[in-house]
Amino acid sequence: MSGEWHEWGGALASLILVAMAIKLLDDFMDGDYDLCHGERTLAARLGRRSITYTMLLLTLAAAADVRVAVVMLLGSHAVGMLSGWRREPSRVWVRSLEALLTALLSGFVCGFTLTLWALSILAAANWLDDLVDVPADKASGQRNLVLQFGWQETLILTLAVFSLAVFLNAFYTVFALISMAVVMVASELTTRHLWKTTDQPEQW
Repeated sequence: MSGEWHEWGGALASLILVAMAIKLLDDFMDGDYDLCHGERTLAARLGRRSITYTMLLLTLAAAADVRVAVVMLLGSHAVGMLSGWRREPSRVWVRSLEALLTALLSGFVCGFTLTLWALSILAAANWLDDLVDVPADKASGQRNLVLQFGWQETLILTLAVFSLAVFLNAFYTVFALISMAVVMVASELTTRHLWKTTDQPEQW
C-alpha cells in the first residue's frame, strides 16, 4: 500500500510541476500579445528567465515521475500543434504530421494507453479554455474552436475526450484536475504579488 501511495504522490507532484512549466512557457511565448492586451502574467514579469524556470520545473517533474513528465510534455506539444493551425492554416498538414509523430513517439516511449490518456485530458483542458475565452478571442479576432465550429459542438467534443480520459485512468484524471486548479491559483497569486511593484517587465 505504501508503494502505491508513493507512486500516486510522485504522479501528482509530476503533473503539478509539468502544468506549471507548460503554463509558464505558454505565457512566455504569448508575452508580447498578452502585454498588448493588458494581460500581466508571471512570464511577462520574469522575461527570459522564464525559460530557465521552465527547465527547472520539468527537471523536478521528471525526478518525481519521469514517465508522467515525458508523456505530458510530448502530449502538450502534440495538442499545441493541432491547436496552432488556426493561426497558420496554410501549415495544417505540417502541424498535423508533427502532432502525429510526437504522439507516436510518446506511445513508444511511455505506452499508448498513457499517451491516449494524456492527449485526451490535454485536449479537454485546451477546448475548455476555448469555451471560457470566447468573448476575449472574439474581440481580438482569434478564431478558436468554439468560434470555428460552434459552442455546443465544442462542449460535446470536450465532454467526450474528458470521458475518455476518465475511462483510461480515473486516478490520473483527478490528479490532472487538481494540478490545473493549483496552477490557476498559483498563477493568480504570483501575478498579483509580482505586479504590485512599478517595475517594468523584462524585454524579450
